[in-house]
Amino acid sequence: MQPLAPRPQMTPLLTNGVLDRLERLRINPVGRRTSRSRGEHLAGKGGTSTEFCDYRDYAPGDDTRFVDWNIFARLHRPYLKQFHKEEERHVVLLIDASASMKFEDKLNLAKPLAAAFGVMGLLSNERVSAYASHQAGGAPGRLPPCRGRANMRTLFQFIENLEGHGDAPLDRAVESLLLHHRGRGVCVIVSDFLTLVISSADLICSPPPASNRWGFKF
Repeated sequence: MQPLAPRPQMTPLLTNGVLDRLERLRINPVGRRTSRSRGEHLAGKGGTSTEFCDYRDYAPGDDTRFVDWNIFARLHRPYLKQFHKEEERHVVLLIDASASMKFEDKLNLAKPLAAAFGVMGLLSNERVSAYASHQAGGAPGRLPPCRGRANMRTLFQFIENLEGHGDAPLDRAVESLLLHHRGRGVCVIVSDFLTLVISSADLICSPPPASNRWGFKF
């Protein structure tokens, strides 16, 4: 019996062994961060999945299919069963590809980390998009939202082709990202944060809770 030939390497960013391990991992932020599109995550409000959530009083016009008739038989009062609503999560990768990331090979360390988070999102059937920050005043490089295992090569190619150049401040890259991005989810920022500029307007605004920001500094 001939030994099986080794699998071809999908990307130089991650070995096949690491990809196998990532397949068993999931992105699990502290709070629920989902958009309204239908997906696989439980939202905080009621919906129509198969996971029971709570009861509420029946109101005229409610769907009688969700009335719990066992409770009605005991209490002679109709109660409506509520269920969790399943929604999708959007995973956004913001990769600092400015000139400072070339120093001490930081960009080549950032690429596999960003790819790992992207793979976890794709294998969990999340919508995954990626942005690369380069030149100040210019639009960031962008990978449109995609999902599923079939788009792993597309994600890898986008990240592999990144080259460090430009002087874009990271906070301006975040502002530009928000102009293109729609929906709620998780944003993973991979940067050395050396180009971060804080303006007086930024100091006035209250930052989001720390649990909702994932940043990796090199």
